[in-house]
Amino acid sequence: MLDIGAWGLAVPERFRKDGENRKQFEQIRFSTGKWAKTMPATFMNANSQFLKWYGDECVLLGWDFFNRRIMEISYKGHYIRELSRRELNGLSGYDTIHYENRGRRLLVNANVTIGGKEIKGKYWIDTGLNGTLFFTHDVLARYNINLEKAKEGRAKNLDVNRTKVNLVKADSIQVGNSLLTDKDVIFSQSEWFVFKENELYVGLIGNQFFKYFSVIFDFRENVLYLKPVGN
Repeated sequence: MLDIGAWGLAVPERFRKDGENRKQFEQIRFSTGKWAKTMPATFMNANSQFLKWYGDECVLLGWDFFNRRIMEISYKGHYIRELSRRELNGLSGYDTIHYENRGRRLLVNANVTIGGKEIKGKYWIDTGLNGTLFFTHDVLARYNINLEKAKEGRAKNLDVNRTKVNLVKADSIQVGNSLLTDKDVIFSQSEWFVFKENELYVGLIGNQFFKYFSVIFDFRENVLYLKPVGN
């Protein structure tokens, strides 16, 4: 799984080479398509929620595998490809959005409106989350969000089987000049660390946001390119 919200490589425990010393990291040569890189890998045991959800052959691949490259991710076409600088400069119709690399978390400025209330701030780009947008614990109370029209649901999590969540319809989600309207966003009280109140970000932008766009990451210049695509 390619996860822009993660970095490094996580693989099933059975791929560990040194079973005696059992270090936290081992250097592993990983390849996919035409790309290959030696990376420090961590290990997931057989009881890991990730492997239960996605199968015991799956690995978690972070964005830094493609560090300093320009990568197009097509949700519609189901492919990734590398672009040259010339190819990128020849494209048109894309919104150009700078993001910030904070401790390998890729943060982008965004504005979410719910019931007329604007929630502006930095949002962590996390395509490993299969939802449009997730908020941290403190946002609900800080912005006094009305949950009367909220829907109750369950979401997959990496630390428990399923996590109770509230889904609220957002008036709009805006990243740069790219805009979605009337999409569900998620409030969760999960104890998973990514949802806890912090000083870096107010929420996480997931896969269901990016699927509406042609997406390009310039990992050299820290720029995100978005262009709306048809359904």
